[in-house]
Amino acid sequence: MIKFLEIFLILFIDMAYYLMLGLTLVGIFNLFVNRELIARQLGKNSFWSSVKACALGVPLPLCSCAVVPTGLYLKDKGASTATTTAFLISTPQTGVDSIVATYGMMGATFAWFRPIAAFVSGVLGGFIVGLFDKNNKSAEDIDIEEHHHNEVDDCTTGTCSNHNHKEVNKTEPFRKRLANTMHYAYVETIGEIAVHFLIGLVIATLITVFLPTELIERANLNSGLLAMLLMIVIGLPMYICSTASIPIAVSFILKGISPGAAFVFLFMGPFTNAASLAILAKKLGKKIVALYVSVSAVFAVLFGLLLDFMINKLALKIDIAQMKEHIHDEVTTFEIIVAVVFALLLIYSLGGNLMNKFKAKKASKNVTSTGKTYNVYGMTCNGCSSRLQALLLKNENIENAVVDHENNNATIYGDVSDEVVKTIVENAGFSMTEE
Repeated sequence: MIKFLEIFLILFIDMAYYLMLGLTLVGIFNLFVNRELIARQLGKNSFWSSVKACALGVPLPLCSCAVVPTGLYLKDKGASTATTTAFLISTPQTGVDSIVATYGMMGATFAWFRPIAAFVSGVLGGFIVGLFDKNNKSAEDIDIEEHHHNEVDDCTTGTCSNHNHKEVNKTEPFRKRLANTMHYAYVETIGEIAVHFLIGLVIATLITVFLPTELIERANLNSGLLAMLLMIVIGLPMYICSTASIPIAVSFILKGISPGAAFVFLFMGPFTNAASLAILAKKLGKKIVALYVSVSAVFAVLFGLLLDFMINKLALKIDIAQMKEHIHDEVTTFEIIVAVVFALLLIYSLGGNLMNKFKAKKASKNVTSTGKTYNVYGMTCNGCSSRLQALLLKNENIENAVVDHENNNATIYGDVSDEVVKTIVENAGFSMTEE
């Protein structure tokens, strides 16, 4: 137990240092990106739109939970299935925070290989899925819907880690814009990855402490196609983000798994999860989703094989010693300070979600109106429901809101119109119908 806590703490401190640096870049990205232009560009039905969707998706700090409502929003606004799929494949694999953390924990090779693989697999995967989509919109349909692209909500760029962050208003004073950006980077984004991050560290620690290296060798799972298929089986249903997958991949490599097989986990772990697949199946169709998953798995294996080939035949450098240092090396005072700050932000974000639930439960005892239930689609986790609930409760005419992501509904208490509720729900990145 002492060994487990020691490894967990070391991993936490190391990850916190690189995450705080990455989150700073997230804030800068959020401050200066022109989302209205991006929304218009992704609404086009063209191969070039898929390229731009991947170029946008690679740096965005989104996991499989947050990327789904964002991708579906783009689809509703006129993006083709190919563009939507390209965005869904490329976005959850990386992010500026994840790229920085990958460089710090795994070295330069993984840091540049991950985003390139995400971009290429997204473009080609979206193109392949688009070929089989019989309901793909024509250019005329897109032109008819063009006027909708000016109605850009908060989630257009996919950076809505809580599905709810506000677009930076260029007319606001810079001080206010900066404050909003800092809140987005250090509160909202952390709130999205908090649970994933902690689960990822626990899994990485368990692998490091308890998985025997000899077992991997005896089962011949060090490298090759079998090892990569195993990584797909482990990663595909897992609920984890691109950043939280890093320490797990490091632990696999240190136990003897090849870098290529570990990369397959880095690809498929954040790619999607069981809940988000169900949501996508309802919106895009089961056949398209099955093709989307299959194409992504094939690209994960191909890039995994390519990475191992480049390491073995082209002498591409993977610094295993650097990875070992992050597990066993001593930490500095500065790293500890940064980790403490990050821990406080984690507690603040998780505490905010619990507080929202407590307020809703307390408010339910004082409601004076009859509740009205709406179907809400696009929620995939407790984070989705709690964030939407918080947004609804900000409206002064809503006495209480009970949001259930498992049953895809929200019950609203108060004197508020359907139009107002629909606007709040859609601005959060979801879709709604009245029951």
